[in-house]
Amino acid sequence: MSNVKNVIALTQETVANSTTGDVNTDDNTLFVDKSANRVGIGTNTPSVTLESTGTIQARNLINIDANGSGGTSLEIGTGRTGDNYSYIDLIGDTTYSDYGFRIIRGNTGSNTFSKLDHRGTGDFELFTAHNSRILFKTNSTNRAVISANGNVGIGTTTPS
Repeated sequence: MSNVKNVIALTQETVANSTTGDVNTDDNTLFVDKSANRVGIGTNTPSVTLESTGTIQARNLINIDANGSGGTSLEIGTGRTGDNYSYIDLIGDTTYSDYGFRIIRGNTGSNTFSKLDHRGTGDFELFTAHNSRILFKTNSTNRAVISANGNVGIGTTTPS
């Protein structure tokens, strides 16, 4: 994490004091193009505002943790102090340029909605690749199940 802090501090200093230039920090290269408002980490040809060839962490907004004790995680909205939407958009075609599939959390506090949002006329699939059930739960209790053999049960976890 100290490398990220060093790069951010170095980025601020370099942007303030130069127009364009390469800056070497240990084995990482930082490239700043102030006229285009672009920063490259590990690349000297950034095509967007911030481009990195490695892992990126933005505190209080997005946290991608591949080395934590809890495994790999992606958190969006970490450290938030107010209510707002958090979502992941998947854009897989040119028909829906904003999103074709969205995972969204609402903006009205702790009791807001969460939704999977599928757009288009193609099938929306819940899929298990192996011999496993699909469970539907409310209040942490099984309410409905689709068994691996296709039986459907409501109020039971072993439909026949």
